[in-house]
Amino acid sequence: VAGYAARVIDVKAAFLKGELENNEEIYMKIPEGFEKFYPKQNSWLQIKKPIYGLKQSGLYYYRKAKRAMQINGFERSEADPCLFYAWRNEGLVIWVTWVDDNMVIAPPNIVDREKDMMKNHFECDDLGNMTEYIGCKIERSNTSRAIKITQPVLVQSLKDEFDLPDGVPPTTPAKPGTTITKQPEEEPLNAEKHTNYRAGIGKLQHLVRNSRPDIGNAVRELSRQLVRPTNSHYQAMLTTMKYVVSTPNRGIVLNPTGTWNGKDKDFVWIIKGRCDSNYATNPDDRKSVSGTQVFLNDSPI
Repeated sequence: VAGYAARVIDVKAAFLKGELENNEEIYMKIPEGFEKFYPKQNSWLQIKKPIYGLKQSGLYYYRKAKRAMQINGFERSEADPCLFYAWRNEGLVIWVTWVDDNMVIAPPNIVDREKDMMKNHFECDDLGNMTEYIGCKIERSNTSRAIKITQPVLVQSLKDEFDLPDGVPPTTPAKPGTTITKQPEEEPLNAEKHTNYRAGIGKLQHLVRNSRPDIGNAVRELSRQLVRPTNSHYQAMLTTMKYVVSTPNRGIVLNPTGTWNGKDKDFVWIIKGRCDSNYATNPDDRKSVSGTQVFLNDSPI
């Protein structure tokens, strides 16, 4: 809408940047290979700063990053604790943090300045314009403000990790008009295949959440069989995967209508919603299915 620039910044060794709080005392065993330097029995090392492997390290880094944001004039979003924003004279600036992967979104003429502010607090690698973020490939149109999101690495992992059937790729994620039900007459999958089924459904759910809503119905049906999947369910999952692999460039396109100068706090955003549902269509438990779509300026969110 505003034609903002987006830069990606990686904080080096982020989990080592935090600080222990409230005089917290944490001890660790002597690392393997260093016992000769601590001849006394029952020797322990006191941790003075967060390290990798310490459960609190991520939290302590986040708190330090939050303080850095506040020093730079940012406020934390009430809707998302990983999103910070600030109003500058040039317009709205947004900062997104995902562990050590950060993204700054700002007017093109100040995005480098905002990026350098974080470098005053942490040692960072500048990864340049946003083309990939947390596993998603981001393509921005040169002629419009549209953004396309795909997940080619995750799609490729389906092909590499699962023995997908040969033959003509399916034209739909699942056979139209069918409902995946429990199969009590079939033997359940063995432990290894059961684990693979759960792992595969998790990957498909991640695709649905970020870039492939077109497979949402099929994945929802498959997700109902996580407790006792059978070979029929496993083959149905492979069919959905084969469909995804055969359409690797398909993704979600964000192309909102209207323009915004980035400064007008009274700009009217248009939110539209749609919903639909059926009634008691599941033959196993008579549960219903409902679905919703939400659009911001005619762009799905």
